[in-house]
This record gives sequence, C-alpha cells and structure tokens, in this order.
Amino acid sequence: MQGAVIYPMKIVFDGQKDNDICEIIVKCYQTRLEIMRLLSVYNKQDMLIACINNETHRLHPSELYCIEAVNKSIFLCGEDMVYKSKNKLYELETILHTHDFIRVAKSRIINLSKLKSYVSVSNARIEAILTNGKRVIISRKYVDDFKTRIGAK
Repeated sequence: MQGAVIYPMKIVFDGQKDNDICEIIVKCYQTRLEIMRLLSVYNKQDMLIACINNETHRLHPSELYCIEAVNKSIFLCGEDMVYKSKNKLYELETILHTHDFIRVAKSRIINLSKLKSYVSVSNARIEAILTNGKRVIISRKYVDDFKTRIGAK
C-alpha cells in the first residue's frame, strides 16, 4: 500500500477468569478514526434487541443462556428473564457465530460459555446443564458438533 501510514500496535491477551465479561482496553496517543470505527462496529454488532413486557431492551450475547423457538416465536433466555426477539432463529445463529453459541436442536441454540456440565441420555442424545440450572436436550443430529466444540471429541 503506497502512502499508507502504519501505526505500531500491541495486543495483549490476559487469561484471567475474574469475571464473565471480556474487557477491551484501548490505549493510544491520539484517537484515530480507525480505532473509533473498530469500537463502534464491535458495540453495534454485539447487541441484540428483544422485548419483555412491552419494553425494548439491548442485550449483550454474554447475558444469554439459550435461545429457543416456540410456535414461530423466538425467546432469548437470560439468567432469570425471558425476552422475545423479532429475529428468526437462523438469523440469530448467523449473528452469534463469532460468539460461543451453538445450535443443539432444530429449535434451540445454547451459549457454551454458560455450560456447567452434561450427561448422556437415551437415544444418543445429551442433556446439557447450564449455569443457571436450566436443562437442555441436545438432539442426536447436533451431538458430534457439540462434542467437537467443547473439546470432548
């Protein structure tokens, strides 16, 4: 690239597990347009819009445990709240592909970062137990992908 200015950049990954939220700290001498664009894209892309009791909420994917389709309605399940989304399940699957979400049934997606444990059940299915206590059945069709994603295969 002729005429492009390259700014030195240092990226540090800290594997501490003090909290559930990933923290990004940007330190720079001057605020650069490129950095502001990057941050604005991150902030916009990660938020989901959902409703509860006629109120619209912005939700970060890390707040969600699972997403379920019931009778053509899509529900986003938080720790103790259930929100309704206008998105289709396949749209949410696409939006969340860079996060720790995985489809586990035709009508369900779970957040793997909220997985507490799992156990094999009948008919080659798996029951996943999430950190909020919710139990979710993983269909046979999705078991191999699930095991691969959690490193059990």
